[in-house]
Amino acid sequence: MFKKILVVAGALTLTSCAQIKHTNLTRTDVGLAPERAVFIEIPKDGQYGTINYQNSSLKLVNLLRGEFIKYSSAIEVCEVEACVVETDNNQNAYLVKPKILHWEDRETQWSFRPDVIEIQLSVVDMETGKEVRSTIYKAKSRVIQFFAGTSPEDILERPTREAVASLYL
Repeated sequence: MFKKILVVAGALTLTSCAQIKHTNLTRTDVGLAPERAVFIEIPKDGQYGTINYQNSSLKLVNLLRGEFIKYSSAIEVCEVEACVVETDNNQNAYLVKPKILHWEDRETQWSFRPDVIEIQLSVVDMETGKEVRSTIYKAKSRVIQFFAGTSPEDILERPTREAVASLYL
């Protein structure tokens, strides 16, 4: 009986881990320069099917700001139109263009369907106007949760930290 309990507990532990996947779209050995300013563009809110997740873009931008501030001392968040103006005014900077590819917030503890989030980050050198780095990362919550479920921001913390760190090498 004790062995059966251990097997079930082990299986629950293995199936309850969050999954994270990174895909670098640009192959370069050159990281971003920490002395340059970073402008983060506010993307459209995430959606899944007909559900629009309001403020998901601001949640993502806040996570990104918290990670980029570890590498650059000048961080600005701007709407798309304002970022275009800033591009003209500040050549010694990067423009980070996040895109929410998939945002699915589920009541996982009841439905056993995980939250799924997929983000693309493109970094444009404002001096040249060319994309210098790009990455996609995906996170999926635990399927089995014994207490309150996690929010998409909770499962995005670690992959966002790893994605931003990979941009600076």
